[in-house]
Amino acid sequence: MRSSISNSDPWRRFLAWLLGTALGGFLFVYAFVAIVDPWGVLPLSPPLPRVPVSSNARYSFPALARSPAFNAAIFGTSTSRLLNPALLDPLLGASFANLAMNSATALEQSRLLAVFARAHPAARAVLIGLDPAWCDEHPEALTPRPFPAWMYGGSPWGGYLEIANLYAVQEAANQFAVMTGLKRRRYGLDGYTDFLPPERAYDPAASPSASPAGDRSAPRRPHPAPAMCSQQWRFSPTTSAVCRQPPASCSCSCHFT
Repeated sequence: MRSSISNSDPWRRFLAWLLGTALGGFLFVYAFVAIVDPWGVLPLSPPLPRVPVSSNARYSFPALARSPAFNAAIFGTSTSRLLNPALLDPLLGASFANLAMNSATALEQSRLLAVFARAHPAARAVLIGLDPAWCDEHPEALTPRPFPAWMYGGSPWGGYLEIANLYAVQEAANQFAVMTGLKRRRYGLDGYTDFLPPERAYDPAASPSASPAGDRSAPRRPHPAPAMCSQQWRFSPTTSAVCRQPPASCSCSCHFT
């Protein structure tokens, strides 16, 4: 009997070492993610020079929307991404962040706009690109891209549970690499990124012509997307709100309250 117990001791020590190593590794990686805080949304993260790192802007933009560095913002889809804050700032006497996201639905834009409104109730200006996302009679709530709803409302302390995943580890590593100079920054600090090829590569003959914006003489009517979303926005009467209809978009009239 003693021999059997004695033979099992090395295995017990090995299993204890294995479990301890796995737990220690997990805690180390978790602490790394929590300290780096790749998206700048955790309440106890240190004030590091973070930048937008995620290709899915739905993760990066809530922090920009809350940033005191901006008092104006651009919202929309990819049709608004090329509006350069550096050009708009002197024209409107504001400090813009470009918070337009690829393929963003009206609900996603509205949730982000609500984050900005809570952080900047007396914003200088808000510019919204009205494209098909706002004109659909039956708008989709979300896209196949992940949408981290926990970043857009509720207690920020819940984020400490949400970062326990491999995507957060990946983005923390990317954020750390950019902060330490090991990796080049891909996205602008104000959300603006020129994603087009160089102008010298543009060939008008090979480019499709823009589609018509629609029949502007058609009867206009309110659409459900603005009515569904606009109740979350609360700005000062001094805030300038500009709604623009990008080219190659549908013809629609959106009524905001």
